[in-house]
Amino acid sequence: MLIFIVEDTTLNKGREHAVEIAGQLEEKGHGVIISNGADRSAEVILPRCDAMYISYHAGFTFGGQKALEIAHLNNVPVYHEDQSLLELHPTEVTSPLQVREFMRVIMKMYRTHLEKNADYSPANILGTGEIGLVTRTWDKMARLMNLMGFRITISESEFSAPKTPKNESVGDNLLDLAVYTIIWVLYRMGAWGR
Repeated sequence: MLIFIVEDTTLNKGREHAVEIAGQLEEKGHGVIISNGADRSAEVILPRCDAMYISYHAGFTFGGQKALEIAHLNNVPVYHEDQSLLELHPTEVTSPLQVREFMRVIMKMYRTHLEKNADYSPANILGTGEIGLVTRTWDKMARLMNLMGFRITISESEFSAPKTPKNESVGDNLLDLAVYTIIWVLYRMGAWGR
């Protein structure tokens, strides 16, 4: 896990205290970033972290409050000093290669997004909206199925009004599809479950 520690700027030895906590977390196998919460790292790095660890007093400083808002906005779990130090997630313990490669693939996807986005205007998505995105996704899935040896026949297709989900939303399905795509990449690399 990558953990964002907010140092307590109200204490004389706040930085030393944060370094001490960082050392304990690093011994458990975590990567650590220390910040006062008020600098730019809170906005840029915190959303990419797996968790935030904040000392009790830092939660009441300007930087601590700002970091808490950013963490909550990005669904980053927040741990306080009165809680026990974070342990690695069981999957990080049993499958370290899988976890490391999963994050590497996500960051590669992010960089690909940046590079390709520079060549397009926003109109390629905004012009067709979700219908265009469904079509592009279907195109990729049909190509993958063809490459994997599936025969696809289409007799008829019809569009009706979008459904209101009872359990799993469109957003949930899209995230799940993205996760399964990364799992597939890891499986083909031989990194899944290792």
